Amino acid sequence: MYYGADDVDYGDDSGLDNYPSADDFEKGDSLVKKTVVMEPTDPDPNNPKIVVIAGNSYLLTDDPKGIPMDLRFDSGLDSAKVGDIIAITLDPDKVKEYFGSADSLTLVPGQNVKLVDPSNGKITDKLVVNADGSVTIFVTANQVVNGGTIKVYGGGEMVIIDNINFYDPIPDSRMGYIKDSDDDMAFDYLEILLKDTLPDSYYLDGVKLVVGGKTYDCVNPTIKGDRIQVDVGGLNLPGVGEFPKDAKALITYADKAGTGATYLREAPVTEVGSNVIKDAYAIRNANGLDSLFLQF
Repeated sequence: MYYGADDVDYGDDSGLDNYPSADDFEKGDSLVKKTVVMEPTDPDPNNPKIVVIAGNSYLLTDDPKGIPMDLRFDSGLDSAKVGDIIAITLDPDKVKEYFGSADSLTLVPGQNVKLVDPSNGKITDKLVVNADGSVTIFVTANQVVNGGTIKVYGGGEMVIIDNINFYDPIPDSRMGYIKDSDDDMAFDYLEILLKDTLPDSYYLDGVKLVVGGKTYDCVNPTIKGDRIQVDVGGLNLPGVGEFPKDAKALITYADKAGTGATYLREAPVTEVGSNVIKDAYAIRNANGLDSLFLQF
């Protein structure tokens, strides 16, 4: 049975099994000794173990400290935010049991998980590490990941660490409303309703309006609670009564911690007062109760 992880073509003479079995995933669960979400530390150019990743400094050691995480399915601690650094420490006894006397392990991420090279903090799609002693794998993601994997190869064997998840903490958008607030027949105010408030560790990076195939950059949008407010008076938009029904707002958010992760949300935008009642009718049931139906 094929359980689904990204295939990697190393050529016929690689000796690597690219078709995982259930046993490969089960071994992956027991191979992991500890998992934490790393917390940034103070920069120290004199400490080679402190590297800069997406603007933050992290102490990358084989005994990492951070917020506990558990990669086992449905553990309740199996997800990190997009842009976080996850440290996965392998059990040295299990490394020997599964990979024998292999001198090194080859790590290959899948499903948009990104490996971090602990020597320089750079993102890489493949990493070779020494198999002797303790092994810690550092990973991150710049987009949502559900069920990310790392294939671990050594001594002709393969084990898969899975259920690596990164979630998007940004609320979805409900709807945007644009209106003429001073009755001069020109739109000057846009308000976008969100499904929730924005977490404190993120900020509104920008708002663009897509109207009639044109994209307009909004100036100085502000966010208050669960709504975004924008002055659109200087955008030269279509006049009142001519606003396209397929208009939308593109909302960008960013992480205050400087991870480099950005988040995009879309919201349909409608003209205030453009949705009017087109038809209305009532139906009375056998018990004499009326139901009113409105068509907009």
